Parts: sequence; structure tokens; C-alpha cells
Amino acid sequence: MENIRIAEISIAVTRKTVKNFNLKVRIRDGTVAMSMPAAASLSEARAFAASKLDWLRRCLERARRLQAVPDLWARPLAYEDGAECWLWGRRFRLKLERMGSPGFRVEPRARQIVLLLPADSTPAFKQRMLEQCYARQLRIHASPLLAQWSPLLGVQVTGLGIRRMQSRWGSCTPATGRIRLALELAKRRREALEYVVLHEMAHLLEPNHSPRFYAILDRHMPDWRSRRALRDRPLEDASG
Repeated sequence: MENIRIAEISIAVTRKTVKNFNLKVRIRDGTVAMSMPAAASLSEARAFAASKLDWLRRCLERARRLQAVPDLWARPLAYEDGAECWLWGRRFRLKLERMGSPGFRVEPRARQIVLLLPADSTPAFKQRMLEQCYARQLRIHASPLLAQWSPLLGVQVTGLGIRRMQSRWGSCTPATGRIRLALELAKRRREALEYVVLHEMAHLLEPNHSPRFYAILDRHMPDWRSRRALRDRPLEDASG
């Protein structure tokens, strides 16, 4: 592992058998890592990191904000009956019910996520069931957004994936039209979800964070900056 510095940012660099440079920011501790092709030079690595400087600074600023205040979203979850969890920016409670066949349901009025579990369920199994619930919620709410924005942008999304992500809210593959969303988005406000969906769909037209990319966001969602900021803010009535 080697280290490079771009402006005020230190980056740990690892050479791997990969074709492309890849930057990751660990939001929880504010560290930056880069993987790079084994045959590439550190000068090329510095040039790539410099091209991503604005993005790096935004990520690190978010990391600083989260470290300065209690992170509601990152508190370890005790998978017990009545444990606090989050869905669409609001506090919910887990309700555990013993059932032979595992499943889940959401009760919005009661602000409960009900996990249907075998009697001998482990914490890891409960976590997996809650994540399945989050993935289902994301698909329910993201699918209409994809259908809404596709004709407006003139793009075709060929598939939607949901996965855990450490440093991103979403990603896409312009060559195939496939979009992936971070599982964590199910905890955040729906306005933030719509921003991330549009952000990734805009990348199907413009892969880079170029002026053209931001012009697409400005044209179709003039308030995208405020929506982006909502990712880290619960709803005002979330403490109820």
C-alpha cells in the first residue's frame, strides 16, 4: 500500500489486478482509499484523484458532519422486540412474531416493522429479514420513479439492483442501463430516494460529473441540492 496526497486529502493506494481506478470514501471515519491497475503510475493515480476532488470534498464534508453529531442512522440495532429502527426518515419499532415460515410486513399507522420469525432465529437471520424488508420497500417506491423519469430523460433502465454500499448511495452501468441503489436509502426520506434515482439515471446520459451532467439535474430537478441534503436529516416528526 502507498499513500498520495491531493490538496488537503491523503489517499491510501493499493495496486490490484483491475483495469480502472476506483476511489472510496469511508463515511464513518473519513478515510479515503484508491485501488489502481498494477501497471499504472502514481502520477496517473494523482491525476485521477485530482479529477474527483470536488466529489471527495463533498464526501469528506458529510463525514465530518456525521462525526460532529450523533449519527441516528448508524446506531447498532438490537434485534429485539420493540427495538428502534428507521423507515423513510421516521422512527419505527421492530415487532417480532413467532411463525413457522419467515416473512415481514410494514404497519405504517402503528409505525412498526413486523418480522415473522422461527423461534430459534439468530440476530444474523433477523438482520437478513429486515434487510429483505428494506429491499422490498425500495423496489416498491423506486420502480414508479424509474417509470416516471424514463420518458422525461429519454433513457431505458434495464434492471434495478439493491445492495449494501459502504460509500455510495447508488451506481449505474451506462453500457447496460442497469441501476443499483444502496439498501441504506430505505431508512432515509423519500425525497432523497428520488434524487438518487434521478442522479443515477442522469449518469446513463452522462457518465461523468461534468457540467452537462449537472445541467441535466438542474433542468429536471431544480431543488436537487436540497434533496441531496435531506439524506442525512430525519423528518421533523420522526421523534414521535
